[in-house]
Amino acid sequence: MKLGNSKGVKTGVWFPNEMLHADDINFVGEGTYQNATDLLAILAEQGVATGTTKDIVLSGLLLEWNNLLTSDLRAGMAISYSGYYLTSDGTWGFQASAGDIFSVVTGADQSVAVVAGGAQDRYDTIEVRPIQTKYDAKSRAFKDPVTGLVTSTSIETKIEYGYEFQVLEGIEGGSPVAPTHTAGWIKIAEVHVIASATDIVQSDIKDVRDSDSWTTEADHTKYKEPFVGEKVTSTPTGGTATSLDKEDTIKAALDEIFTRLRNLSGVQNDAVDSRHYAADSIDDEHVNWGDGASEVDADLMPLGTIITHAPTGGTAAGLTASSMVRFAVQKILDLLIDLSGVQNDAVLSRHINADQLDSEHYIADSIDNEHVNWGTGSGQIGLLKGHLAIVLTDYTGTGQPQIAGSGSCEINGGLYTNPSAVSITGATSNSTWYDILLTPSGSTYTASFVARNTGVWSDSKQGLYSGNNRVVACVYKDGSGDFINKNMLEVKNRTVQIKMQIGIWNMDLSVSATIAHGLSFLKVRSVCALIVDNGSVALTPISVAPNADGGHTNGTVYSVNSTSIRLERLASGYFDDPSWDDGAMNRGWLTVGYEV
Repeated sequence: MKLGNSKGVKTGVWFPNEMLHADDINFVGEGTYQNATDLLAILAEQGVATGTTKDIVLSGLLLEWNNLLTSDLRAGMAISYSGYYLTSDGTWGFQASAGDIFSVVTGADQSVAVVAGGAQDRYDTIEVRPIQTKYDAKSRAFKDPVTGLVTSTSIETKIEYGYEFQVLEGIEGGSPVAPTHTAGWIKIAEVHVIASATDIVQSDIKDVRDSDSWTTEADHTKYKEPFVGEKVTSTPTGGTATSLDKEDTIKAALDEIFTRLRNLSGVQNDAVDSRHYAADSIDDEHVNWGDGASEVDADLMPLGTIITHAPTGGTAAGLTASSMVRFAVQKILDLLIDLSGVQNDAVLSRHINADQLDSEHYIADSIDNEHVNWGTGSGQIGLLKGHLAIVLTDYTGTGQPQIAGSGSCEINGGLYTNPSAVSITGATSNSTWYDILLTPSGSTYTASFVARNTGVWSDSKQGLYSGNNRVVACVYKDGSGDFINKNMLEVKNRTVQIKMQIGIWNMDLSVSATIAHGLSFLKVRSVCALIVDNGSVALTPISVAPNADGGHTNGTVYSVNSTSIRLERLASGYFDDPSWDDGAMNRGWLTVGYEV
């Protein structure tokens, strides 16, 4: 290590009546930086400092993640033995010189940000260096030594020795490494920026605490390591004395201690050192059980005591002291499996008597529904066939529906649920009726639009089915693309009732209206029509005759053919009136019952 200019603290000196020279004054200021640098270098030195010596951080300069791509560089001090900045004539600029020194002192925390990730990973290098900044400009008078002319000029009157940092952005790649640090700078961290990342985390940062894992120049910058200070010697009983010199670092001492502990834990079987373990004194708490090459086989560990159990009404069974723990655990698992497999009338009478469920374990109305195995199989608790507890979303609206969340449905003997809403897939056309088909998928189901009348009644499955998939609803997509006539298909006495909009019908102008039904018309068993007036004030059955005329009704369900239902009103009757002439509104609803 080369101290600046001389071996001691440097300053200037003036004599009485001496005319001051600028170089003398400047030397005092320059000496302040150099004195501080020399003292820091002496504190950091851990041997002969040359141009190949690691840069040393005496304190701080840790990089701690703050937010997104930004981290905080903590205030601190560092020394490099690779060159100097301040020349003998006061010029500031880095000069590489093996063993010469420069220092960096950061007096406050500094925010450091890296650029967001690109197409591939990269590593950035964070580095810091000292800078000289002149400041505090003031007007000063100058006298020409030849002419004696006095002039005034504004100049910076003070100098600060500060610092600056920079981020060297690495090259992206499949196996990226950080850029090599710049000469005259001290590397203090590497930052891993993952591809496309918009933020980093602390584990992406490797500062001087982890410099041994840097991708380039590993260990180039290190923390100042304290020494043991005094020679440490240990002579184990029956062993060989070893020692650490006072110049060894505490890190080296800890490495030696851990090496010895590892060696001790690796002693096996008959090689156990008798001076550490006496006969019958193996410390069970620290035996390394397992099936590895360096472990004691756990399969061979005995119980150590007799275990006996005599269940009420059953046969006593026991395990001897020499039985292996593994065998005992296997026995317990076998018994549990046998118990969990007991079904129907084979339940052991000594455990469950008729009408005597253990009140200590089962309280009335407290059976855990989450764990009951519902279904129609021989090993399941009976599930009501045909169970349907789902609804369509937007039921009264015109949007495309979904299966609403929190529903459940029995399909071919299994109970399926949908905790969240299920979208209904499949292409649809306007002016068309569709069935909605549920297909089991794991513990839930998917839903799709299929052709109307896809679902066929199954006596064995108690529902409308296509193969093993169940039809549960139907819907009509009108000529405008609106989804109307949304119906859940609940079967009672082999009959289903669905609702249909009548649609636009200016009854004052037109005698009849037709409504597409999408059904096998010979299975239609009933049709009811309710008419709504222009003001949506009242619903009137089409067959009601408030003003009877010769015994005739004022309207009727005239016919049902293969495609549609025809409604007619009486000419000059009750509905032949402006109260029913709105040509833009839905004129009412049909309720159609049909056999499946």
